[in-house]
Amino acid sequence: RTPTSGWASDLGTGIADKTRIPCWSRNIPFIVGNTEIDCLLIHGLFNNPVKIEVSGFDQINGPTWEIHIPKIYNPNHAADFDVPDVRTRVYEVDVATGVETEVFYNTYDLINVTYPQDPATVAVSVISAPPVLDT
Repeated sequence: RTPTSGWASDLGTGIADKTRIPCWSRNIPFIVGNTEIDCLLIHGLFNNPVKIEVSGFDQINGPTWEIHIPKIYNPNHAADFDVPDVRTRVYEVDVATGVETEVFYNTYDLINVTYPQDPATVAVSVISAPPVLDT
């Protein structure tokens, strides 16, 4: 199923809803006891975009950090959609209260996407500027 954004509801991965997907990070401290970040694929439906929830890391203090999620495929060129985009949101979570505060939001339009005959054969690379957090 393809939402109007052009992205497949599973980002072309074939992975089930609410399943952990491969990912790795650089310059991100882990929560005590973790050795890697956790990435959870949450399928999208009409008017509700697909999401990847990243967790398992501690407060990010450095100005440069990266999260890599391999094998995310190009949007479906046959769908009726506007320019496909990638949205990044970063929330700060108070561990004592569980209150979430949005600290960063960015949208990146995929203007120069080359659509293959088979959309499952070419991966998209997305680079989003990391947030600058005031401490």
